[in-house]
Order: sequence, then C-alpha cells, then structure tokens
Amino acid sequence: MRRHITHVLAIVLLALTATAAAGESGLPQKTQVPDAAALEASQQVARDLYGDLFRSAKTAANKTAVAKEMIDAALKLRDGSSDQYVLLKIGREIAAGAGDAATALQAVEKQAERFDIPAAKLRAETLLTAASEATAPGQHKAVAEAVLPVVDDLAGADDIELALDVCEAGRAAAQKSRQFALVNELRARADELKKQQGSSQEYRQALAVMEDEPAEPAANLAAGRYLCLIKGDWDHGVPMLALGSDAALKAVALMELRGADTAEQQAAIGNAWWDAAETRQGAERDTLRLRAGVWYRRAEPKMAGSLTGLRINQRLEQLAALRLSDSALVKRAGALKERLIFEFNDKAFTEKYWEWSGEWQMGEDGGKAPPSNSFLRSRHAFLSDVVIDMDFGFGQAAFTNTGGCWISIWGKQLAISMEWHGLNAKIHIHREGNEIVYVLNGKEQRIAVEPQAGSQPTTIDLVWRSRSSHFRRIEIKAARMIPYNGPPRKLPSW
Repeated sequence: MRRHITHVLAIVLLALTATAAAGESGLPQKTQVPDAAALEASQQVARDLYGDLFRSAKTAANKTAVAKEMIDAALKLRDGSSDQYVLLKIGREIAAGAGDAATALQAVEKQAERFDIPAAKLRAETLLTAASEATAPGQHKAVAEAVLPVVDDLAGADDIELALDVCEAGRAAAQKSRQFALVNELRARADELKKQQGSSQEYRQALAVMEDEPAEPAANLAAGRYLCLIKGDWDHGVPMLALGSDAALKAVALMELRGADTAEQQAAIGNAWWDAAETRQGAERDTLRLRAGVWYRRAEPKMAGSLTGLRINQRLEQLAALRLSDSALVKRAGALKERLIFEFNDKAFTEKYWEWSGEWQMGEDGGKAPPSNSFLRSRHAFLSDVVIDMDFGFGQAAFTNTGGCWISIWGKQLAISMEWHGLNAKIHIHREGNEIVYVLNGKEQRIAVEPQAGSQPTTIDLVWRSRSSHFRRIEIKAARMIPYNGPPRKLPSW
C-alpha cells in the first residue's frame, strides 16, 4: 500500500511539475534584483539628480506627485536595470510614506513585472506603511479597498501572521472611511485566517504522522482537508481524502480519482461533492459546492433536455448566489482547466450558451447572421482570467458585411469593429498583468486595466450588420463560468 500511495502521488507531482514548466515557458523572464554595489551606485545618481525635488516635497500631495514622477521616469529606462529598480523603489517608498496606497502599489506591480522579488510580501509591507501614514478619508478608503487581494496572496503562501496584520490594518482603514460592509467582510476574513492557521498546524502534524504511516486515515483526512478546502490543491489533496477517515469525502474522492468519461459520470461526481457539502457549514460547505460546480459545468452541455440537466442548472444558479467576489473562496474550489469550445453549427447547443436576435441559420461553416442588425450574446459570465479566440467568416455582399464584437472584459468595454469584405477575421484576447492584449488578424493592441479588475466578470456580445457572415468558432479558456444574471446589456454604438 505504501508503495502504491507513493507511486500515485509521484505521478500527480510529476504531472503538475510538467504542467507548471509548460505554462511558465511562455512567460517573459524576470531579472534578478541587481547586486548591492549596482544599487548603491544608482541610488547615488538618483540623489544627485532628484535630491532637491525630494527635499522640496513637503505635503502628501507633493510627495505623491514626486512618486508618480519617479515611476514614470523608471518606465522610460532599460528594463531590468539597477537604475530602473532604484527609481521604482524610491517611488514606492515616497508614496507609501505619504499614505498613498494606490500609487505605492502601482510601483510594486511595476517592480514585480520586471524583477524577481517576493511580490506578496512587498505588497503587504507597502500597504502596512501606507496604512500607518494615511490621514485623509480617501487614503484610508484606498488602503481598505486594496487589502483583500493582498491577504489572499499571503494566505496562499501560508504567511498567516502577515496576512492577519494586513487584514487588521484594512479593517481599521475601512472603519475610518466608514465602509462598514467592508469592515464586516475583513473581520470575517480574519476569522478564516485564524482557522487556516490552526489547520496549517494540523497539516504539519499530519505530515509527521504520515512519514511513518502513509495510509493512516486520520492523518490523511487532516492533510487532504487542508490541501483541498484551504489551499485549493485538489490534485494532491484528493488522493489523501481517498485514504482518509471521513466516509463521504473518501467515497467522492475515489470517484474523482477514477475519472469520468461520460457526462453522466461527471454529473455523478458533481452530485457526490454536493451531497458531501450538505452536512457541512460555512466556507467548507461553499467550497464543496463550488467543487461540485466544477464537475457540473463539464457535464452540463451534454445533459440538456434531461431531468439531470435541469437539476444541474438549478444548482449552478444556486452557486451564482454565493460570495463569488470572494477570490479566496473561488480559488479553493479548484478547476478542471478545460477549454470551453463552441463550434457554431449546432443550434440547440449554441442556444444553451448564447442568445441572439433573428433566425440564425446553422450550417457546416457556423452560424449565419440574419439580414440587418443582429446580435449574439453570451448567456454566461466568466469569473477568472479568460483567453478568447474567435474565428469569423465574411461573405461577399458589398456594403453589408460589417460587424464587431463588444466584450465587457475585466472592467473595460472592449469594442472591435470589422468592416471587411470577403475576408476571414481572427481575434485573440488575453490579459497580461494590467493590460488587455488583443490581436486582430495579426495586429496587436493593448488596453490598460486597473490591478483589481481581474475579479470583474467577462461577458461577450457580438453585433452584426451583415447578410452573409458566419461565426465559425469561439474557444474560451476559463476556470470559472456561471450563468449571467447581471443587468441588461445594451447594443454598442459604433
């Protein structure tokens, strides 16, 4: 048994390592922090150039202006240089010392994009400094609103003590800026962190037991619960739950390890996680239900027209009412990381995910738009970072083949207008840091977004003034998808 368990965990670890390596290979390489001698030389030059400016900045507003000037100047320098690192550091320290959390965190993000630094810890320390120096209500408000993502990152790294310090600073700032709903949310988050702290200790004790007895049921349950329900590491945690002493979690973990080849099997795994959730309370119940939703969303497209499909839809609607803005909760549910691919040649399937005006024709080459203005809208919202690839075919009718896609993505409305004749259009959209990157027929453009915009839902609207154009394919990579229940969406003005 010991050899079998070790073998299973080794395979999982190997797969995770390979996946991580593949994912990281396409990312830009960050520069190591320059050595002390290079930094000192750059600091001396900075003092010579800007010393008078630093000394003349007496008020918080003056200091914020200087901090922004340092950040702007840094971004014009060679990426990865000691000069750039120093100016970003100076901008961060001046802004934090002036109580300006937003500008200070902007400097941290620019450093983290270019240098290999402990970003989560630096964000936390910067926020704590800004919180201690903030005086104006607007400054307290900015501190409070920046806290939760920082706390989530620290909790993910098990730096609970620092996370609690940041959470308390945010709660105090929310109190001073009279954001009482956020006060309550941060108080609840602190309680969760304290529970995580206790679970982390239990996890370490469980690992010590499993060193000598790898299959010990109570230790496997403690370790599996921590990995799955706290860390969101289902790949490593599920095999431990399958060896654990909780009968309900053991049964569904075994089902998940066996895998699912059919929609019926996927729905059954979702049902088992949902049933296990019914006997739990609070965040644990919500996390298990969200885990059920991961499997329900995989099964849903092929269960239309059945009672099981109706139950899946009802439960997905219940999940939509959970605290989906709580990024920590969503991350703990994990994801199957599947691609959502829509081939627009099946009307029944397409109607499951999209709504349109007019009688669209569905054929081998996709969905043909009706005459005059028409639209196609996603029935779902995507709650994680999304990668979208679209393939459109345009016909030959002169002056009628115009159209475009209107995407509300990460807090920005992105409109792409297309006015070609007899051409194909290929669009790729993804997010890099604080920018939306979209490539239209090989031409790249970028749009800036706010750092916190990643929690905003993404919806897709496609608007046409065309008689012979076709949707061929949309491929969406997203870990979180729920039915869209937001306000009505209006047609764009081109």
